[in-house]
Amino acid sequence: MAPTPRTKRKPRTRQGTLHESLYPAVRRMYPTATRVVRHERLTTHGRHRRPVLDVTLAAFDAQGRTLMALRPEEMPELHDAVTARHGPGYVSLDL
Repeated sequence: MAPTPRTKRKPRTRQGTLHESLYPAVRRMYPTATRVVRHERLTTHGRHRRPVLDVTLAAFDAQGRTLMALRPEEMPELHDAVTARHGPGYVSLDL
């Protein structure tokens, strides 16, 4: 039986390497990280289901385990720097 073609496209992801100016902040929070992912998504919140932008910055080690996820309130300067340097949305960066 021949495989059927996919009907859904894979979402586009931007991959690259972390800019060298961001290394000290990332290494301070994630000393053993090999990949950093910034995930931005639109969700609903509250009784009236108002749209809210949910942003998470997470790091992964060499085995692919999640080290720790950071909300923008916990480390705003790192979130702002990654967004300014690499853009909004889903961004996967190798260290």
